[in-house]
Amino acid sequence: MVAADEKDQDGISLYPNPANDVLFLSGGDAVGTHARIYDVGGNTVSAPEIITEEQQSSFNVSDLPKGIYILEIETAGEPIRRKFIKE
Repeated sequence: MVAADEKDQDGISLYPNPANDVLFLSGGDAVGTHARIYDVGGNTVSAPEIITEEQQSSFNVSDLPKGIYILEIETAGEPIRRKFIKE
């Protein structure tokens, strides 16, 4: 399990993790233009709207079933990919 305030080496945080309804991404180059959520099999399960406010992006994940997912954000640089758990 990932701690709610844990940051990766690039200074980007994904929280809360595990998530119930809304997932937040902040820090570094966290502001992106497009997002995709993949299941552990690599299938796209959602392309949520990105709501961005002051270097923080939020995503509604309430419609996803419980499980493990990968959030991918397209940015000006490399895509950001983070694993999260939906409860």
